[in-house]
Amino acid sequence: MSMLTKWKSFFSDIPYNEIWTLVWPQTATMLCTIVISLTDVYVGGRINSNVQASIGVGAQLHALFMVIGTSIGVGAISAVSQSLGAKRFGRAKKYAGLVIIYAVVMAILLAFLGYAFRYQIMDLLQVREEMLDTAIMFFNFILFALPFQYTHYISTTLFRANKEVIKPLLIILVIAVFNIFGDFALGLGYFGFTAYGGQGIAFATWCSYFLGAIIAMVALYKNNIFEKYIIPQVRWMKKAAPYLFKVALPAITMQFLWQFGYLVLFAIVAALPDSVSALAGLTVGMRIESILFMPAVAFNATASIMVGNALGAGKREEAKKIGLAIIIFGSVLMSFIGLCLLPFVDNLAGILSDDSNAQWNIIAYLYINIFSTPFTVGGLIVNGIMVGAGATIYALFINPICVWCIRLPLGWFLAHTLDYGPAGVYVAMLLSMAIQASSMFVVFLKANWTQHTMRKIKD
Repeated sequence: MSMLTKWKSFFSDIPYNEIWTLVWPQTATMLCTIVISLTDVYVGGRINSNVQASIGVGAQLHALFMVIGTSIGVGAISAVSQSLGAKRFGRAKKYAGLVIIYAVVMAILLAFLGYAFRYQIMDLLQVREEMLDTAIMFFNFILFALPFQYTHYISTTLFRANKEVIKPLLIILVIAVFNIFGDFALGLGYFGFTAYGGQGIAFATWCSYFLGAIIAMVALYKNNIFEKYIIPQVRWMKKAAPYLFKVALPAITMQFLWQFGYLVLFAIVAALPDSVSALAGLTVGMRIESILFMPAVAFNATASIMVGNALGAGKREEAKKIGLAIIIFGSVLMSFIGLCLLPFVDNLAGILSDDSNAQWNIIAYLYINIFSTPFTVGGLIVNGIMVGAGATIYALFINPICVWCIRLPLGWFLAHTLDYGPAGVYVAMLLSMAIQASSMFVVFLKANWTQHTMRKIKD
């Protein structure tokens, strides 16, 4: 059989309809999330650069706190999707109840800890005096919103693991409309409301996720995704929890180190001259980049679900084939989208910031990171495959090493020692991502990652 015939046979067996059915609603869901973030940044930029930069600092802290508490969702995707693949529906529901309770408890605990050490955290990030009060205010609202955002996030994860992707889209649409209206109404004083500036933006976000969490829990109950009594029996939890945390703890550790690395990256940029404009530009650039990678995150989640289902049903070779097909399809598609975005980068920078220095940083960040698209997307999809298989241990070693041993030291060296400024940081991000993605792809091809599938646990 020729190589061309083998490739034709390979791609003819791929369930494209199922992949697309899972990908497009998740992409639309993430688009709503990005629109929320971009609206916050846009409205903040219309107030002043301090507010816009504070939103960026708050966003990084928010990402870190979300990772600490919600990485249990990684274990949920693996456990629930594999349980459904094995047709163990009772077990899937009990896992759903377990992760919901965990998420709420962790959110409350982290909110108290974050509030107690809020000033020390700002000192660690080298937040300047002129933006300290605004940054603290955003951080406080982020902490108050954690229980509701955790609930919404875990609910979305459980819906996805059940291959139900339309309801999370409808819920985030409600959140997005409410948040966007609140930003303009309370932040800028539109529609006859009083303008409260940055406080208005923060309060609008809090209210929108409060509403979203309530809707999500009602939808979960109506869809019979968790048991009537949410907390499973203690005896069952003792047997089932070890696998959940076997998958989740490496993911928590990896994501914590990854997101903390981003905070250090912000600190490296904050230590540069004219850091406010650089931080504002970095914040906007990351938001635009996140739009580009929305379908990539959807491919990541789809890979987790489909690979988990296949492994739960004992179909290891099919899981590998599906994983490889999603890697190829997702990387090619997203690279094409990235190239299509290039002609519009300058215009986007002008729309999202009035500061010329911030515009320069937006443009530089986007150009460099768009060329990183094949590595970023490919690596992201392989991470999703490992989540579905319960093999998160590989990402624990590879991803943080690339951040802490390559990205951060090289970023400091290029930005401060060689005086390349923020552009040096962006180049370091590109190089570290190329090494990380290549390493994860080797793991996919060579490692025995299917052996991490869940062992039998009673319903």
